[in-house]
Amino acid sequence: MHHALRTGALYTRGGYIAVRQDAVATLQLPQDISDTIAGRIDALPAGYHDILTMVSLLGDEFRADELAILEPGDQSTTEPALAVAIEQGILRREADRYHFIHALIRRAFASRLSPEHRQRLHLGIAQALERFHENDPNAHALELAYHLLEAGPLADNRLLRRYATQAGNQAFSRFAWSDAARYYEAALSAIQPDRDRAMLHYQAGLAHYRNQDAGPALEHFQEATTYYESVGSTSGLAQALMWLVRVRLTHAAVPMGMLPPYIDELEAVLDSLDSTETSLRGHIMSVLAQAYRPARQPEKAAQLAQAALDMGLLANDHPLCSQAQQSLGLAHMGNLLVRPAIASWQEALRFAREAGDLTLQMFALTNLPLALNLQGSIHEAETFALEGRNLTQTLQDWSERSKASSHLASLAVVRGNFRAVQRYARETLVMVERSHYPWGGFRALYALAGASAARGLSDEANQALDTLVTPGKVFATPGRIIQVFTRVFRQLILAYGRKPLTEHIASLHDDLMEVVAYDTYSLAPLCAMIELGQVCLMSEFTERPAQMLKAAVDQGIVFASGWGFLIPRSLGVAARLQREWEQGEAYFQQAMTLATRANALPELARTYLDYAYCLAANPGTEDYVPVANLLRQARWLCYEQHMIPHARVASLHLENWFPDINPDDDSEIDRNWEFPPEPPPLINGPADPA
Repeated sequence: MHHALRTGALYTRGGYIAVRQDAVATLQLPQDISDTIAGRIDALPAGYHDILTMVSLLGDEFRADELAILEPGDQSTTEPALAVAIEQGILRREADRYHFIHALIRRAFASRLSPEHRQRLHLGIAQALERFHENDPNAHALELAYHLLEAGPLADNRLLRRYATQAGNQAFSRFAWSDAARYYEAALSAIQPDRDRAMLHYQAGLAHYRNQDAGPALEHFQEATTYYESVGSTSGLAQALMWLVRVRLTHAAVPMGMLPPYIDELEAVLDSLDSTETSLRGHIMSVLAQAYRPARQPEKAAQLAQAALDMGLLANDHPLCSQAQQSLGLAHMGNLLVRPAIASWQEALRFAREAGDLTLQMFALTNLPLALNLQGSIHEAETFALEGRNLTQTLQDWSERSKASSHLASLAVVRGNFRAVQRYARETLVMVERSHYPWGGFRALYALAGASAARGLSDEANQALDTLVTPGKVFATPGRIIQVFTRVFRQLILAYGRKPLTEHIASLHDDLMEVVAYDTYSLAPLCAMIELGQVCLMSEFTERPAQMLKAAVDQGIVFASGWGFLIPRSLGVAARLQREWEQGEAYFQQAMTLATRANALPELARTYLDYAYCLAANPGTEDYVPVANLLRQARWLCYEQHMIPHARVASLHLENWFPDINPDDDSEIDRNWEFPPEPPPLINGPADPA
């Protein structure tokens, strides 16, 4: 565009870009971007090239007062050169700072120098900067470290170590994680093995961890443990081991049901600590609690988290209290104790805010939506998820961003906002690819599959499940639990499409019951199995799932995360198949109340449909007007939500069950009309479902 404007092919007219047709016809476009940049540089007056080349060494942006470093004397030539560069669209000025329009333009100027000449000039700039800021050179450590790094082997190792360490600290405080890692590693390259080396490895590991780079983080933390052990620093060793466990938990995809590496080493350090080291012991216990939760040992996780919290309160250590409450909330969720989990995470948020720790605030904000979603507090969950998502942007934390986005995908399923489900699921997968933290992808892909299946998009639903179980996409190696869950959902997709099931439900049911537990991950597959039992009209496949789901409802859990089932509706379906008519009606009434309160329109529509089946099948039903009314409501709401498969089922049953009446007119229904004792299956199951 700049090239076309300069050559006259484009020009401005009345504030808009206009095209000069004759110039366009003869316009010779450059071969590539390098030619374009070279053309812009060559268009400058020849005397200004050297000045702008020197200026380019200051970086993508620089302050006006730094120009004296390049030309301590008369600046009569420098200022006109900068003015022309601004006029030609190479630089822009904001207050006292100049910015190159694009980094490639700055690099094009710098590349005009030989590498050796460039290194000498960077060294000279670093020395001049140190003199220029002699009253407080540490405040300008970022600039000094940058030029010392660019000076390569010419830089003094002592100075490089000093300023690179400080630059790493400054970049870290600004959440510039990749810059921090680069400067810490530069400092490491400039020192011999000593106690500071362990600290720099630890800081570099932490910067890489924040930047979601698991490999370098693990490498640096492992080096830190080696050096801390060699100097006998138990506290340093404990800190490095804690981060090794955290990296494994968040970025290295530890399979569900297993403990991450380094647990034995961390527990050994804990046992070696004196009882007076309250805070350190508490932090270790908090990390161990987080490790035992995904290993499906929630009781041990809760014990460790509570002990950590007690130590934090004793030491008046707010960050520790926040971390312990985070761990305690996760442990509570492992036992489906949703209300205590919400209370713990709210306390974690309070302690984090009192400590002024944005990272700890982020963890609380991205955990709370799960518990609130399960409880049915959909609006509140969405509020926390959005706040957490914004904070992850500030902190550049893509694993927590994937969690927040996956919660928003799950909540969008509940609300029936299926376009939002797609948007948030895509965002989650980008974050999963960047961070390698898998569990957001687990939730988001099940949400996407559920939303697609509800609309009859079976191919899209299966594609989401394919992504989940493909090695390396979300999990490095999807374990048996993920595989079994996905098989259950694939059969449910077939059922929604009124297609024959491809697996025998009896064996699938047995496989599912081997891998499920009383945890949040199992809720949606258990609901799905109940629906599959309804498909084949076989109550035996609903009994054990219903028992587990009843325990969840007793703890205040009403929605499943991910696919978005309303659990009382699923329990109503199970009660109907088990011919527990009064219990079934009670569950459906509860489901309608909850769905209406949460504005969960898809599950409200499904509840109308399933409630109609329940009333129709009940031999004690004498008045069939409510059946027709529920089917009408289900049909209308399903069409409104674009849930075409379910809308068609509602229409089919209206046509089959009430063939001689106008289904839109209640007055034509004969209240003494004999209804079939049991409605037919929704679809045909396998020939031999047993």
